[in-house]
Formats: sequence, structure tokens, C-alpha cells
Amino acid sequence: MCVTAGADGICNVHTVRKGVFVRTLSSTNQGLSSITALSLSSEGYIVFSSLNLKNEMSYLHLYSVNGKILAVDCIDNKIELVETENDRLVTADKNGHLEIRCLTRLA
Repeated sequence: MCVTAGADGICNVHTVRKGVFVRTLSSTNQGLSSITALSLSSEGYIVFSSLNLKNEMSYLHLYSVNGKILAVDCIDNKIELVETENDRLVTADKNGHLEIRCLTRLA
């Protein structure tokens, strides 16, 4: 599985072998948004942060491999990094603050 995202607030999922489009995921926050960071875990979780361009709030989205939304969390600062390792999620915001979360507790 391969995931891509961009400034339009859309995350696309494709197969790696043939590049076949599987599904589109989008941010759930209201208003114009842009995806600022994206990560795919080894367990198949898709995690991305979207920035609401009106109020500069970030929303952290957790999706299952099947495209089901599992969790959404509102963050006061712009998230610039999202990384996954096993069942851990690391985020970094524009002020340099790091947070480590457990993916299974978000869901």
C-alpha cells in the first residue's frame, strides 16, 4: 500500500505492486484544509495531520487500512511531522514540541 497527500486536503491510497487506486481519504475538519504530514504504519494505520487554513488549528486523523476513520484529535499548533513505529505515533509541531502517543489508544 502507498499513500499520498497534498495541499488539497485529500489522501489517496494505491497498491504498491501495480499502482492501482484503492480509495480516497479526506480530513474531517470544517473549512479549507491542507495535509501537512502523513505516515503509514507497518500495521496499516494511516495517520495524517490537516491544517485548517482559517484558524491555523491542526487535526490529527487516524484511519484503518480499510479506510475507516478511527480517531480525530484537534491540536492547537501546526503539526509538521507525523511518524509511526509499531504501535507508537510521534508528532512534532512548528514550535518543536514532540508528543508520543499510542496508536491503539487513539482508536
